[in-house]
Amino acid sequence: DAIVCGCGPGSFTGVRIAAATAKGLVHARGIPLYAYSSLLATARAAATADGTVCALFDARRGEAFGGCWRFEGGASETLLPPMADDVVSIVERLRAHDPLFVGNGAERNRARIEELGGRVAHDPVGGCAGALVRIHALNEDATPVNAAHWQPDYVRAPHVTVPRDMRGGGRP
Repeated sequence: DAIVCGCGPGSFTGVRIAAATAKGLVHARGIPLYAYSSLLATARAAATADGTVCALFDARRGEAFGGCWRFEGGASETLLPPMADDVVSIVERLRAHDPLFVGNGAERNRARIEELGGRVAHDPVGGCAGALVRIHALNEDATPVNAAHWQPDYVRAPHVTVPRDMRGGGRP
């Protein structure tokens, strides 16, 4: 009936492949496309009961993609919309909410988060496809995206470097 897709952030290549696949499927089948934050899907997958969950993905360059939600029943409240920042800033910004930190960015920065008084999930979050479907099912006001013009939410511009052998003059 529809395609539900994580819209990022995440690895640029992974997000682009997911978006292109979803757009191709909706075009071929003539069905609507719904897109939700990949961070929200990870947080929802980890939320076993009511509570606050902050999903962190490793964004490289010393940063993490982060987003935080408070879950109560089927509802979610956004406490920190998806963004990129250093982990310390994210943890300090959310201190008053005492979230459970999940995702590969949380695991990679476990020691630092715990040093700052944060809680990191002990079990890695499994696949988030089911969480995307649940988010969509709970969203009574869901509006499909315009698949022809929709772009994923990368949160920040890519960091591209010129290969060494192309920086000038080529090889001697």
